[in-house]
Order: sequence, then structure tokens, then C-alpha cells
Amino acid sequence: MTKVQEIMHCDFAHVPPWASVVEVACKMADFDINLVPVCDNGKFKGVVKERDITAFIAATGDNPTKEHAVSLVDNSYPMVSPGDSLFDAARLMADHGIHIIPVTQNGRLMGLLKLEDMARVSLVYAAKVLLRAVKGRV
Repeated sequence: MTKVQEIMHCDFAHVPPWASVVEVACKMADFDINLVPVCDNGKFKGVVKERDITAFIAATGDNPTKEHAVSLVDNSYPMVSPGDSLFDAARLMADHGIHIIPVTQNGRLMGLLKLEDMARVSLVYAAKVLLRAVKGRV
């Protein structure tokens, strides 16, 4: 059975907690992702999602250059470990309706697993994630 570590991205974007919201948004654009992990001295603290940024700007009207990533961090976002099976990762992604998931070990960010990487290895697992997302929106 394929393990997460076999297909995860080890070259990934991340920001420190003190990065501005604008810096976070730039990382998302540069790496074509809708979330950015936040790490402090190598320790994974959570993620900032694209929708968190848009909600922050729309709700507060505050200047995104003066707000920091730490104030938008979701530290309850699901994660997987490098040794987890691809099946377990697909199930977790489907259950939470997400297409990208951080890979952590001993509190450190090791990589990111994207749905498109999963699809290259198993269309069945990727379809499971997508079907769950479609069912959740109906």
C-alpha cells in the first residue's frame, strides 16, 4: 500500500507566524495553493486558508499588511504523518472536504499532500475525495 511519504511534496511554501497576511497571500499565489502552513522555528503551528484571508478582509476592513499570519492560524486543521497510508489520507481529506493536507511528524512539517498528487497514484482514492466534496455541497 502506498504511503504518504512516497508522494508528498517536500518542496513547499510556509510562513512564520509574524508574516503579514499579504505575504501569506503571495505564497499562495506563488505555489498555487489555497492554504499556507505556519511554522515557528521548524514547529508546525497550523495553516492559514485562503477563505480566512478573504473573510478577515471583508469582515474587518483592516490593512492586511499590518495583520500577521498568527492571528488567522487554524490549528485544528487535519494532518497526516509520512507513514500513513494513502487510503487513510484520502479518507481524512474526504471527511473534511479538503484537497491539500499537511504532513507532520513529531510536531514538524514534513511536506504537503495534494489531491492532484493522489490522483497520479490512485484515481480511486482521488475520486473518493472528490465525490465526498460534491455530496457535501448538494
